[in-house]
Amino acid sequence: RVHGDILHRAKKVLILVVPPALDGNLSATGAFTREHINILERHISLFSLMTYDFQGYQNEGPISPSYWILENVRYLATSEQLATRLLTGINFYGHIFHSGSSTRRSEAITGSNY
Repeated sequence: RVHGDILHRAKKVLILVVPPALDGNLSATGAFTREHINILERHISLFSLMTYDFQGYQNEGPISPSYWILENVRYLATSEQLATRLLTGINFYGHIFHSGSSTRRSEAITGSNY
């Protein structure tokens, strides 16, 4: 809290990166909650919500479905003013899943692959 107040007085921006509040079933994970954001909002300039790796790197499926991103934002944005201070981290990559081996693995597909 003290650091945020000092930075604000110095006209600096403090961005806190936070994990998604909801899991794939849209249940609260407990890792970062509405209570956390309500306590911190007067000390933090912006919150950067990590809405990528929905499935994790080991499971096939969507990386960041739009409904999940939106529900995480809705869950944490307890007011319109707070909603304007939520940034969403959106992935710009995909995963390729290798099958046929004894161990499942995936690797990121990035721009350098093309």
